[in-house]
Amino acid sequence: MIIQIDSREKGNKEILDYFNEVEQKYIVSKMYAGDYQDVNSVKVLIDKKDSLVEIAGNLCRALEHNRIKREIAKACDIGCERFIFLIADNKIEDVSQVNEWKVPTRRDGSLYTKVRPEILQKIMETMQEKYGVEFVFCKKKDMGKKIVEILEEI
Repeated sequence: MIIQIDSREKGNKEILDYFNEVEQKYIVSKMYAGDYQDVNSVKVLIDKKDSLVEIAGNLCRALEHNRIKREIAKACDIGCERFIFLIADNKIEDVSQVNEWKVPTRRDGSLYTKVRPEILQKIMETMQEKYGVEFVFCKKKDMGKKIVEILEEI
């Protein structure tokens, strides 16, 4: 398997380090949708998110939400069967636990997002039902390994 990584993907040094450590072949080029896929298949596309704060912004801001919906639609148009948001989090393991999430605070005490965890959970559940997307959680240090595991399943 050769993993294709979107050329616009940023903040993935740990993932690339893991790929290099386990000698996982990869190429970097512009992708139509998502951030990671098996170069020989569009059946599974992975869109990496660095935190629940990032996915909250993507799903709860109108412009971002519409962009995400367009990306999912594009993925379906090219034959994607599984669109996966891979979210880095050390405590959350499943969408059902998002309502327990503690929104991180900045140094000045303000919250990184005003989205309440229970609202984010409901939006994520609706996205799963309406668009068939999946939300997979893992520790940031394990993202490279999780990408390989998911893509090896196909």
